[in-house]
Amino acid sequence: MPVSVTTQKEINKESCKNNDIIEGIFLDSSENQTLKIIAMIQWAVAFCPNALFILKVDEETFVNLPSLVDYLLNLKEHLEDIYVGRVLHQVTPNRDPQNRDFVPLSEYPEKYYPDYCSGEAFIMSQDVARMMYVVFKEVPMMVPADVFVGICAKFIGLIPIHSSRFSGKRHIRYNRCCYKFIFTSSEIADPEMPLAWKEINDGKECTLFETSYELISCKLLTYLDSFKRFHMGTIKNNLMYFAD
Repeated sequence: MPVSVTTQKEINKESCKNNDIIEGIFLDSSENQTLKIIAMIQWAVAFCPNALFILKVDEETFVNLPSLVDYLLNLKEHLEDIYVGRVLHQVTPNRDPQNRDFVPLSEYPEKYYPDYCSGEAFIMSQDVARMMYVVFKEVPMMVPADVFVGICAKFIGLIPIHSSRFSGKRHIRYNRCCYKFIFTSSEIADPEMPLAWKEINDGKECTLFETSYELISCKLLTYLDSFKRFHMGTIKNNLMYFAD
């Protein structure tokens, strides 16, 4: 499906300005996210062979690049077999035919998906990308994109590495020292992004006490935010039920 003329002009403008756009020949829809993952890895393997690591990140996700780079540099000699993020365990396939994420038994008959990194943000090393590139055709595509990567990892005998500094789907309530420590935060609001980026690069270190205190504060406030969203969602669903 071709994009609108206006959208294509904006894409071309961005590409000419920053040379940072890669276009695929498929619709950017929820059903085609696996194709995006495949295209990303194929591009990295073909055109970025000297890159040690590949970061996949959603548009609405904040990434603490200084902290993340420091973590990767400290791996030193252990620069291979890296597939790291917030690891999800024993996730069951969606078997509801009416659901957008439906996965038929013919495509994936197992009770649980293998462990995989949540798709909002994860990192793989170049050697892992090359191995996954080889096995793409052996893996069923009618699964969520992040699950697809996890199945590829299992296929090549790779165990994902968990780091709680990746937030997964969660949005972490903002405070300076917390954001200096974590790697990612999902669903970040537009006003938060420039503030977070400015403060993590301000050169001011947080003490161990400040970091510990604000991490606890972050977790508590994030939990309360999640509870509030769940509670409001329940109220909304109940109102819709009574309206029907």
